[in-house]
Amino acid sequence: MATATKGTVSYRRMQALAKTDPRAAARLDLFDHRVPEELYHYACDPDALANLIASPAHRTERNRLIQVLDTWMVQTRDPMLAVFRQRENPVAREAYQKSVEKEAADRNATKTKKGKAGKKKAGKATGDEP
Repeated sequence: MATATKGTVSYRRMQALAKTDPRAAARLDLFDHRVPEELYHYACDPDALANLIASPAHRTERNRLIQVLDTWMVQTRDPMLAVFRQRENPVAREAYQKSVEKEAADRNATKTKKGKAGKKKAGKATGDEP
């Protein structure tokens, strides 16, 4: 996902700002080096720069939130439940991402074929023309 985002105007602007603005540089560094899980205290850190996910002081809340999310994913039959449960396994995360990207590419290929077929039909003579 980051690959698609890094090609945007916004990302390029962040890179430019990061050269002179330490806060923009910190945000860009965080974006470039994302981790699978993040936990922030927005009241104290509104820019979400200090990831508390590994903080021993926040471990109980982290574990509670993981359990709440897991339960909700089960209840809603979330298709990402299996990868969520393996979120610490980079191979599992990458395999899931690749499968989603393939599904999207297949859908787009099908739409493209249908679109071209529809245009051909619309352009064919019906025999009603003079």
